[in-house]
Amino acid sequence: MEGETTIPSSICIFGVSGGRWNLIDVPQAILELPEDVLLAALPELMRGYLMDYGGSCPFFGKATGFRFARLLDYFQFDREGLLIERVNKPFRRGHCSVSIR
Repeated sequence: MEGETTIPSSICIFGVSGGRWNLIDVPQAILELPEDVLLAALPELMRGYLMDYGGSCPFFGKATGFRFARLLDYFQFDREGLLIERVNKPFRRGHCSVSIR
């Protein structure tokens, strides 16, 4: 089969790479802090992410904000790491899989 383009889209490469480029690994020590202290510590990690990737989110363009997702809720932050709101519903990441035969 042939398609209109011979180059896969960036979502294909994102899937092949494991799809973790848009995540920040939060150290366990921070996760164990009381909620108010934890929320105050997260912006430093967000700033580090922006520095590491030049203000962008690989495969997704310019970073516009962050989410700290938990099982039943998540916290929305703006691009500078300022807390916008707590959202009382689960946040589910999209899924991408690639099969090469």
